[in-house]
Amino acid sequence: MILNRNPNIFFVEVEQGGDLYRIMGEAEKARLMDNITGGLSRVSKKEIILKSIEYFSNADSDLANRFKKSILK
Repeated sequence: MILNRNPNIFFVEVEQGGDLYRIMGEAEKARLMDNITGGLSRVSKKEIILKSIEYFSNADSDLANRFKKSILK
């Protein structure tokens, strides 16, 4: 079975994630960072981490910057 997925859906999903991030309070953003970095801190392949940063930057630049600072110490 072949699924034909609209490629524009990715951008809508990323945009929605960025919108949600921007309405979060600082405590919510801190918890989000803890959850993300907690899981990805166990990833040994740097290219996977860098790809994750790229995806986060598509959603929101502040999210990507916080993630970079937190995970790439």
